[in-house]
Amino acid sequence: MKHLLKHLPTPNEDIVNTLRNVTRGVMQDSNSKQIPFMSVQLCHNNIYMYEQTD
Repeated sequence: MKHLLKHLPTPNEDIVNTLRNVTRGVMQDSNSKQIPFMSVQLCHNNIYMYEQTD
């Protein structure tokens, strides 16, 4: 959960990249004992949870 909370507010980051970062963090913290699995079928590219504009 901590990795999800850490990465979700990252501005201008595609959700798939965000979830990859979460996966890497979980794997690193657990010494690869936990390997999150992601099954995704998205219809659109570049889906952002948070978009920062200047």
